[in-house]
Amino acid sequence: MSSCTGIRIGKKRTVFFALLVSFLFFYYHLFEVSVLFYLALVGLLISVFVLSDKEMFLMISFLIPNLFMFKQLGSETALLGFFFVLVSIKEIILNFKRIARIDLFLLLHIAFVLLTCILNEDRSLLNSLVRFVFNFSLFSYYATLFSPNGEIKQVVKMYFAGIITAVLMGIVFQSVRSNLYNGYFGGVNSGRNFFGAVISPTVTIAMLYFLEKRISLLETILYAATMILCIISIVLSHSRTSVLSLAIPFFMCLHCVVRSFWKFNKKLIPLLLLISIIGLIVYVNYHDAIFSLLARFGEDDVQTGNDRFVLWKYYIGQTFRNPVSFLFGSGSAVVHYAVEHNTFIQCFYQLGAISTVTLLGFIQQTFRRLTQRNKIRLTASFPLLSVIFPYCGISALYSDQLSYLLVLSALIMKDFSKTKAVNNLNRNFE
Repeated sequence: MSSCTGIRIGKKRTVFFALLVSFLFFYYHLFEVSVLFYLALVGLLISVFVLSDKEMFLMISFLIPNLFMFKQLGSETALLGFFFVLVSIKEIILNFKRIARIDLFLLLHIAFVLLTCILNEDRSLLNSLVRFVFNFSLFSYYATLFSPNGEIKQVVKMYFAGIITAVLMGIVFQSVRSNLYNGYFGGVNSGRNFFGAVISPTVTIAMLYFLEKRISLLETILYAATMILCIISIVLSHSRTSVLSLAIPFFMCLHCVVRSFWKFNKKLIPLLLLISIIGLIVYVNYHDAIFSLLARFGEDDVQTGNDRFVLWKYYIGQTFRNPVSFLFGSGSAVVHYAVEHNTFIQCFYQLGAISTVTLLGFIQQTFRRLTQRNKIRLTASFPLLSVIFPYCGISALYSDQLSYLLVLSALIMKDFSKTKAVNNLNRNFE
């Protein structure tokens, strides 16, 4: 149990519910036994009323990497997002006075997106907006409950455990179907680029905590195992975006090397040794997949990234085609010959300039609130960069995974904020 901020966290029952629900959905998809699906739903519903606020956020941290596994056979809609909405409704009912205050940017964003929905008769965008408002608000509310005295590290470790579970389940699931080496690995039911967007930031986060925090032997094993499985997943996915995103932890390590000229970080040498061992393990066991992945960079259409640059140019042109589309967007109902393949261009095209600005303002205010406006270490900003980069290659506006990763990035920044009180707490706790 943890009671550092007066609220006890039952780790065992949190892990129990997270594993129970995950395995029920996994075996449901593996063997297509419908009773497992309904048992999993019952497990989710029970957890809503059994787990405390902090425990629920830890469970969400475990489940979010496997988001697309939580859906019915033949369905394209992940049920986990609706589960988050149910949880947020419960929190509103129980904690209305604490969370009734709504950010002005959020109110403006809702108003202008509603206008976009009306102008374009777009119900799909309206549904996505509702889920985003509930779920992003839920994640950010839960994040305010965690203090940087070891509790935030619990969130990170629970997320890592979810990543490990997601990759291992994906390997088993795809192996049974003989699809493990087809170059489209995405865990269970997820697309490779969407799965990679969740997986690749984990390498940066693991390296950051390895370098900047005091960690135990078990934590070292957890971080190492997470990095190994993440890199294996990226290699099997053949996702060039995910591979390129590994440049961010590289630059973070380079920054630490440069900084070490003035203050040497003794963890750099073991980290570089660990990276070398991971690279050797992955190369020996997956060298064919590595060469296949590298070959994708030599394809004829590599300069356009499978026409991504052409798509970006096209949708930017569509955004500026008239003042109404520029200011209020074109909605999500009209998809031309392909989707935008860029979350930020998607936001600009579908919502318009005004809604995009209000959304960025709302996210920025959330970061300020979660980090308590403290001075943030430069290295703590690398996880946020590693989140942003993969979403430059996929369309994921209002997605639950992106919402969670943004809140997690803010929590990590809070954990590395430069305040004397926080540093003293860290030393006393660790």
